[in-house]
Amino acid sequence: MQATSHHARVRAVVRPLGAIIVGVVAFLLSIRLLSGASAALVPAFTPILNRVIMGPLSALGSSWLATYPVLNGTAIAALAMVLFTDALVTPLELFLMICGSRFGSVTIVLLVGSVEYIRRTDVSLRDAMWFGVLSFLVTWTIYIPVTVLGYAALGPLIPRLSAVASRFTIRFAALDSLEPIIRSLVETVGPLGAGVLALGLLLGSLRLFDSAFNAIDGDRIRESLTRHERDHWFLFVLGFAVTALSTSVAFSLGVIVPLSVRGYVDRDDLLPYILGANVGTLIDTVAIAVVLDEPVGLAVVLFTAGLATLISVVFVAMYPWYETTVERLFEMAVKTRRHFIVFLGLLVALPVLLLVVERIL
Repeated sequence: MQATSHHARVRAVVRPLGAIIVGVVAFLLSIRLLSGASAALVPAFTPILNRVIMGPLSALGSSWLATYPVLNGTAIAALAMVLFTDALVTPLELFLMICGSRFGSVTIVLLVGSVEYIRRTDVSLRDAMWFGVLSFLVTWTIYIPVTVLGYAALGPLIPRLSAVASRFTIRFAALDSLEPIIRSLVETVGPLGAGVLALGLLLGSLRLFDSAFNAIDGDRIRESLTRHERDHWFLFVLGFAVTALSTSVAFSLGVIVPLSVRGYVDRDDLLPYILGANVGTLIDTVAIAVVLDEPVGLAVVLFTAGLATLISVVFVAMYPWYETTVERLFEMAVKTRRHFIVFLGLLVALPVLLLVVERIL
């Protein structure tokens, strides 16, 4: 009996650890493979990108819209970073594409709420979907000011950032050993096939991180949330840490959807946690810039993360005002079924509008 218990404990540690190790290798390989495929496709990509990304608004709108079908902002941020490495987008467009990838990154939370609604007959649509709506509203309250302030400040700062960043290089010899494998894959399946394979590997690696953390600490996260409901700074740090370690806002937010649906925590108590998660989700984009050895791209990502952190900290410091503001926005979004449908429509209409306005202008 004791031997069985010991083996169970060993498996409980080894399986998540193995998933993390495989996930890290797949993550590194996917980013380098995506870069290799993109470099080979530069001649074909250039005219397409020139038609899609015509300026700052279309850069923001296209990346925002692209997060919906893949249900993952990290994949779109990775693609933006690769395009920047190949000189297909400017530093300012990279910044806006990273912001766009954040605007649609919590779509998965709405889907998790939908699953809860389908599975549980005793839960209303409003109760099942409120956490997804709240996640979108918090994301927007952070990244709307990040986008506006960053757009205004980054232009004059780019020459300085480029000058400083060019003095620093981050090299990992182990990553260079992947190059023969990458070249072989690109030659075997072709640049387009390699790009599809790279995105599949990237999404798979993030899924492995999710599964590893689901196996380890889902219950402890929920316990921490319920135990520290009124400690806003603790919840902010917890949201940041869980998202940064799991590299997935889908996990850090999705793991507490059942809590919210069952009414174990109030939505107002979750605001600091969601704020922290929205900052922590940029850590994986920082890792992508490091893997690609792109100093200027890394400087842009760190600028974005720093601005998002500053704005989030201000919101936590002014929590009563922020809580009231988000509560009003939430009530407007879910006041009636028609309001909720309009809200869902805006999720698609806003990025499409950015693309259309860019073409008109």
